Amino acid sequence: MPELFELTELASYLQQDLDASSATLARELTTTGIRLVVGPARWAALTTGQATDLKGLALDIARRLYLNAEMRRSERIDDYEYTNATETLGDTELDEDEKDRVRRIFGMRTSGGAYTITPASPRPRHACSPAYRRPIY
Repeated sequence: MPELFELTELASYLQQDLDASSATLARELTTTGIRLVVGPARWAALTTGQATDLKGLALDIARRLYLNAEMRRSERIDDYEYTNATETLGDTELDEDEKDRVRRIFGMRTSGGAYTITPASPRPRHACSPAYRRPIY
């Protein structure tokens, strides 16, 4: 499985020293989450350009996993309380925005679009069909 970023890059991104095993796990979970979105065939054909395009997103996801691995909404120590934003909760599942960003990088269809095609009415019946004929009064 190709590495989307080095652990030293994650340390630079977070501006702190990292616990190697926790950082490695965050990288593996990030890579697995992205691979699940694109599927094994597209992942196997990952180009250098796509890997470069994924790096920023992968670092964002790994940051979320590393900094809030316990998925705490808030933390209180004595009279100090820190509250995490909902999007920083350490869920290993990619959210829809992240999935759409991955799909765009791989040239896949995204979940949102400019329009949706839905049939306005049932298909018209053929004039020769018995169900098409109206009763004569």
